[in-house]
Amino acid sequence: MIRILYVDDSREILDIGKTLLEINPNFRVDTTISGTDALALLKQKTYHAIISDYFMPDKDGITFLKQVREYNKTIPFIIFTGRGDESIVIEALNNGADFYLKKGQEVRTLFTEISQIIQILISKTESKEKLTSSEEKFRILSESTHAAILIYQDDRWIYANPAAEKITEYSVDELKLMKYWEIFHPDYQNQIRETGKARQLGDEIAPKSTEIKIITKSGKEHWIDYVANTISIEDKIGGLITGIDVSERKESEFNLAQSEEKYRSIFENLIDIYYYTDINGTIRNISPSCKKILGFFPDELIGRSSLELYPNNKQRDDFINSLWADKIVKNLEIELLNSLGSPVPVSISGHIIYGSTGLPIGVEGTIRDISDRKQIEDALTKSKREYHSLFEHMLDGYAYCQIIYDEKGYPKDWRYLDVNDSFERLTGLTNTTGKLVSEILPGINEQMPELFEILNKVCASGNPGIFEVEFKKYHIWLHFSIYQPEPDYFITILENITKRKQDETTLQHLVAQYKTILVNVPSMIWYKDTDHAFIKINPTAAKVFGKTPAEIEGKRFEEIFPDKKDIYRADDIEIIQTGKPKLGLKEQLITAQGEHIWVQSDKVPLKDESGIIFGILVVSTDITERIKTKEAIILANKKLNLLANITRHDIVNQLQGLFLALDLLKTEDLSVTTQENITRINFFTKNIERQIAFTRDYQDIGLKSPIWQDLQAIIQTVISSFEWSYISIEVDIDNIEIFADPLLEKVFHNLIENSIKYGEKITQIHIYDTKGPEEYCIICSDDGIGIPAKYKKGIFKREYYRHTGFGLNLSKEILEITGITIKETGEEGIGARFEITVPKGNFRYVN
Repeated sequence: MIRILYVDDSREILDIGKTLLEINPNFRVDTTISGTDALALLKQKTYHAIISDYFMPDKDGITFLKQVREYNKTIPFIIFTGRGDESIVIEALNNGADFYLKKGQEVRTLFTEISQIIQILISKTESKEKLTSSEEKFRILSESTHAAILIYQDDRWIYANPAAEKITEYSVDELKLMKYWEIFHPDYQNQIRETGKARQLGDEIAPKSTEIKIITKSGKEHWIDYVANTISIEDKIGGLITGIDVSERKESEFNLAQSEEKYRSIFENLIDIYYYTDINGTIRNISPSCKKILGFFPDELIGRSSLELYPNNKQRDDFINSLWADKIVKNLEIELLNSLGSPVPVSISGHIIYGSTGLPIGVEGTIRDISDRKQIEDALTKSKREYHSLFEHMLDGYAYCQIIYDEKGYPKDWRYLDVNDSFERLTGLTNTTGKLVSEILPGINEQMPELFEILNKVCASGNPGIFEVEFKKYHIWLHFSIYQPEPDYFITILENITKRKQDETTLQHLVAQYKTILVNVPSMIWYKDTDHAFIKINPTAAKVFGKTPAEIEGKRFEEIFPDKKDIYRADDIEIIQTGKPKLGLKEQLITAQGEHIWVQSDKVPLKDESGIIFGILVVSTDITERIKTKEAIILANKKLNLLANITRHDIVNQLQGLFLALDLLKTEDLSVTTQENITRINFFTKNIERQIAFTRDYQDIGLKSPIWQDLQAIIQTVISSFEWSYISIEVDIDNIEIFADPLLEKVFHNLIENSIKYGEKITQIHIYDTKGPEEYCIICSDDGIGIPAKYKKGIFKREYYRHTGFGLNLSKEILEITGITIKETGEEGIGARFEITVPKGNFRYVN
């Protein structure tokens, strides 16, 4: 026997529903008119399913559902109500409802469908309970083993046991976010990915123990001995991987191999040549570096006499004599022959090796290639020649001078020893070589004392000095660099910086203007660098933070407010990474005084001439009063809508009860007059239901802000919602977006629906547009019977004409929100023609 609890605030609907459900001999239905009473019954009896209305006086169906799910997660729960809003459906399913049905269908059919749904849901619940028992056994096994167990389907891990978490260092949730091959070392990822995909495509792959590397969460490499098998879960093929950590064994094997390799690697990778000869000079061992330096492979030299490699007998004798005399030779520069017979400059070192008897048994040492050094020495000689040429032709001025000191050791004059042509060209001085500066520029000591101060500092410290001088006679600025190459002498290099000085003056004027704007603008302005440090902030913004600009500039947010979180850091990072601004952001701030304010912010990346982002500019305007006004309006609308919803719900419930009663009366044997009266009652009741539905549409007008909408997409969506075969609809609309209320789609739905319903002889609907310099016009026309002239003025004023007044009045209200107008310009007998006029600024062309 299946026990069902049925909850609805309408006693009439409960009685009818109970009667129809218990037609099934296996059903027993208990009814109650409130969620509170229903909860009490659930604690007293055991039920197999629940049917609940959505809107009830004490608590709605969603609240009742949430309370049931707190202690019973599996009992089938069906929401059954007269409302059909999509948001209610989504909320019900998100909170654990198993099915959703809307009132309004034929009564017997509706409850027959509910009966079938209940039996299906109960069957599914019993299957889930059996599956849960099987899964528990697997969980105990997997959680007690030391081997890692992981399961994947598609490209993702779907299960990992505690041992897998320990080995990989990832939690189960972190693993489920990864593709199954990503945990493996990059060297193995392609192999794991391809094998796994083949397995899931149905290829037969035999289990095989394999040693493979993974990368743990901390970045460590671990070796795993693993076996992969093919499994099927819920009729879907996946992979089961088991593995144990063998990293310690692999590390021991690796260390042993490394130890052997290290000594071999040192010998084989010496930059210098290591050699060993016996006492007769025969080469017994030589490192592979002989190939790079001399062009010989080691095998080509071992067994040959080292004396064959000396092109110069004197150098050979000098080395051998020094070796026997001193027992050791260091860095003797000689030449040796390479494989081509050409001499190579080298530096050779060696010492005699003595055997256990104390007698010499051989010589070992190193040979270093000094070819590069010899080339550098040659290049240095060449560089000196080139330097002299550069000195004469460089654009910067150059002067080499001798310092003349007074009796206290303070520089009082200098003599020009050498100058280039650019020096004389830039300074306007001529014939300076050999002369004192006091001879060339009398009185320079008094006119430019800072020059001698800089010279004294350079001489005293040995550190370079710089200064800039304006030569007003020539209308130029020169930049001087002074350094002392040796005591009593200095070198100066000068550069023409006139253009830079002019730019600096211009920049100073711009900075002054910028500071004036920054200080006086009422908006909050600041900019940061890419390290998130405040570079500049105006007083208005600093005041909001409770600081002065000086206390903020140069610091990061966390340095200024160590106990607060920078909630805007994510925006800054996104702007720096993408290079795209964020405009019109509405954000809430808490000022230093504790005041909650709303601001509208524009955040723009700052880029240099090459397009590289070097910071972020933020401009924020206080919009608190605007937000408060908007919130007050929204709250008032919500309260009005809530009242309307409650009232409409109660009326709809009564109408549903009336429809149910009328349906039951139709099955009885009634007189013709009574049946006609029932038909009239049904007609008037339908009209009431239609008018109530209109109030639901009307109350949504203006609740949401207008948006830009794709006109072609809107019209095509509306057309696709109708089904007909005898009407042709032609659409000739440009790629246009218009700025209108989100209910724009309902306008075109009403126009097309009216044409189909009331056009009578209609065969064609044509929707097209016309453009003017100040407006854009959308025309919807048909070839139906048209609208009589006497009704034209009233069709938008809810006056009754073929039941179209509500829809057209609603359409007019929707359009007028953004200044769009609508009028009817058709002719009776020829067809209806509606013109929708969009003002300039509310339409735009798009690609």
